[in-house]
Amino acid sequence: MSKTEVLIKRLREMDDDERAYVLLQLYGSNMVTNFKRLLGGIKRKKPGVIKKAYKDFNSIIGAINKKMEEVL
Repeated sequence: MSKTEVLIKRLREMDDDERAYVLLQLYGSNMVTNFKRLLGGIKRKKPGVIKKAYKDFNSIIGAINKKMEEVL
C-alpha cells in the first residue's frame, strides 16, 4: 500500500470531528501558501500570477467556509 493510500485509509477511519480538524489544518496551510503567491505576484506586478493565486485563494476560503458550516 502506498503512503497516500495509508493516509486515505486513516482519514476514513477517523470520526467526523477529527477529520474536520485535519482537513481545516490542511486548508489553512494551503491558504497561507496561496496568499504568499498572491502577494508575490502583486509585488512583482505579474497579472497572470495574481489572477491564478487569487482564484486559488478564493477557492480555499470557500472550502474552509463549507467545512466550518459542517462543524458548527
